[in-house]
Amino acid sequence: MTLNAGVNILDPHNLDDRDQSYEPDEFTLIRARKKYEDSVLYLLQTNPTLGVILKERLRPVADWRYDCKYYTNGIVIGYNPDAVLSMSILNNVFIIAHEVMHNLMCHATRRNGRDKRLWNIAGDYCINSILVKMEIGAMPTSPDGIPEGLIDPRYDGSKMTTEMVYDLLHSKVKPKGKKKSSFKKNMKGNAKSEPDTNDEPPPQKAEDLIAEQFKEELEKIKIGLVDDYKPEGESNWKGADSDDDESTESSAGLVVSSQELEDMYIESSARAEFASSKKAGKGGFNLNEIIELNNTETVSWEDALKEYLTLKSKVKKNWMRPSNKWLQQGFWMPSKSGKKLDDIVIMIDESGSMSEEEVQAVFTNINELFEDGDIPLCNVAVIHFAGYSDIPDKHVELVGEGTMPQYKRLVSGGTNFTGAFNKAMELELRGEINPSCYIVMTDMEDSYPEEPDHPVLWMSTQPEECLEGWPGLPDYGKFTQIVV
Repeated sequence: MTLNAGVNILDPHNLDDRDQSYEPDEFTLIRARKKYEDSVLYLLQTNPTLGVILKERLRPVADWRYDCKYYTNGIVIGYNPDAVLSMSILNNVFIIAHEVMHNLMCHATRRNGRDKRLWNIAGDYCINSILVKMEIGAMPTSPDGIPEGLIDPRYDGSKMTTEMVYDLLHSKVKPKGKKKSSFKKNMKGNAKSEPDTNDEPPPQKAEDLIAEQFKEELEKIKIGLVDDYKPEGESNWKGADSDDDESTESSAGLVVSSQELEDMYIESSARAEFASSKKAGKGGFNLNEIIELNNTETVSWEDALKEYLTLKSKVKKNWMRPSNKWLQQGFWMPSKSGKKLDDIVIMIDESGSMSEEEVQAVFTNINELFEDGDIPLCNVAVIHFAGYSDIPDKHVELVGEGTMPQYKRLVSGGTNFTGAFNKAMELELRGEINPSCYIVMTDMEDSYPEEPDHPVLWMSTQPEECLEGWPGLPDYGKFTQIVV
């Protein structure tokens, strides 16, 4: 079905232009609203985590003036009536969940000047990979079975942040050619530059290259777009068929900062988590780990390390003992208690690819996290490993709370992850460490061992695109690249 050729939301030159040449009849609007509400009900019944957040935070508006099926900007979810009617309930459920995930992952508030089109593409790859794994609804497909949304195992949202995917995509934006200079030799044989008479056009600008090189992707993101949240009513996105009387409290006259909006989603997520935990039967699941690993902006390995360790030391929630602050406002929210961070286990690949400068930079950053109070003081175990399967105790450093050793290389030659993981388990069985997580600093050039009982942060000296062959990305843990 061909939708009304409305305005492209992602085109910065015509965001405020509206196509008034088409308007669905009243019966179409009523049918579309009914199908949308049926899809929301299905989502609430099968996946209350996302359903509750949708009902609390996003005001639905029927809008046929944009060239997409659905859209959101943090406070509304807009839907094209013709698109809603053309799809099954499960297709609508998938895209509605897709829009909720855009907001849970803060895509409307943390673009930070990145290209809006590539940002949507990166976000869609991350979100769709999660929704497909969770079996939420069904991604729309063409008559010949080709997915209408973006899906690629290289861009797995459960392992990579949106920023990481964006950087990989942006690295592929290359000009077609560069202007060449003509050289001739003068009488003395010296190279002499002469004006270029070649009529070859100048290199294209990056924004033009994106439109040309990502044509297919730009079409596929139209199943559900995200635009920037603009506070103080600058972008209220009141739809063509918006009913203010039915607006949710969260989006009616909303005047909050981007950070406050993100906090609102965190609060809604906590209430949704409680609703999901009470749900019996199919569909109750916990998105916390995936969301928490993706909703904090990661622009460098330093941020990834801080995000990872902060996540491991988060406070505990006690739903049986409500928070007095929230109870006075009519909400049953959990009280919170501090959680001590257990031992950090750092495994250093000393095959030669990891420089002392890189290792010391990580040590320094962990020290700063201790000193700034971002993570609680805890013990640290440093395991030096190379190609050996048996690691002696002398290659392990155990340091007290809140301190990091000065790095000194102890071994060399080869990489053996299994040996390092086995040593950590041996130390745990002997009662010498109580790991909260593993941090593995490596070139990634070895087969990965079985997933341990503790979360893993892989800090690689190689970028993700260099690992597409062997050994590839690991099937577990979080990945980031060290660049010092």
